Amino acid sequence: MINASHEVSWHSSESITRSIQMQIVDALRLGERSKASNQLLNLGHGNDLLRADDFVYILNYRAKSPDPLFVMETWRIMDEKEISLNNICSLLMVHALCKGGYLEEVGFMPWNANQYLDLMERQMVGMGKNEVTYSELLKLAVWKQNLPAAHEIWKDYIKHYSLSIIPLQKFIWSFTRWEI
Repeated sequence: MINASHEVSWHSSESITRSIQMQIVDALRLGERSKASNQLLNLGHGNDLLRADDFVYILNYRAKSPDPLFVMETWRIMDEKEISLNNICSLLMVHALCKGGYLEEVGFMPWNANQYLDLMERQMVGMGKNEVTYSELLKLAVWKQNLPAAHEIWKDYIKHYSLSIIPLQKFIWSFTRWEI
């Protein structure tokens, strides 16, 4: 009987967390950012048993329509609660931050461009690879002065896209940023 009540409590907690995530996303869709921030704070402070999966719905929405500041707010709450990022959360955060132009913040995440490309390949979570993502990853590699990552991004890019002058210029520019 004790196990059954614990199981019900766990499932109840999970559905409440999912419900709060849905409320946060609904508020964001309606443009009620301060309401969404308050609900995010309540989510973070209301439960000590949160996991990375308890933020996936929010991060997935933000990756599709990036709001890097809200992603940073979510990341801060996860960090305060000492919640380890799983692969999906990391992918969604990196995508949203890159798409929103927050490359420096991506540099502080425990992922580099090579890992991000591998993760995109294994787990296509709705957004997939696109030329903008490659461009942002290239900027990140240049900012971190990571020539091997820039080279990997280049190789992966030409596997999926035909070259036009603009991407070619960006890749050439990236390789000229390093001193020989």
